[in-house]
Amino acid sequence: MHPQVQGVTSPPVVPVPQVDRSGFCDYELLELAKVTFLSARQGENESVDDWADRVCTLAGNAYRDLSEEYVLKKTILRLCMDAKERVWRESNKS
Repeated sequence: MHPQVQGVTSPPVVPVPQVDRSGFCDYELLELAKVTFLSARQGENESVDDWADRVCTLAGNAYRDLSEEYVLKKTILRLCMDAKERVWRESNKS
């Protein structure tokens, strides 16, 4: 194990809505935005247009310092992954 990693423990997992953001630095908020983006799921009654808009917003927040092209690629990948997960869940319901 790398000497700088020895003895380092992971922080406790806190559900995103309950996080008090006042004590966070920019890096931690950026990481929180990435987790929110990567864990986003389309709502049961959410239209595809609304879902795509929400994913675009989340990607923009999560990758705000990167190029627009990169953010667009991440957005498309997230939409595709959610669709794939939804198909998998539907096929495993039976």
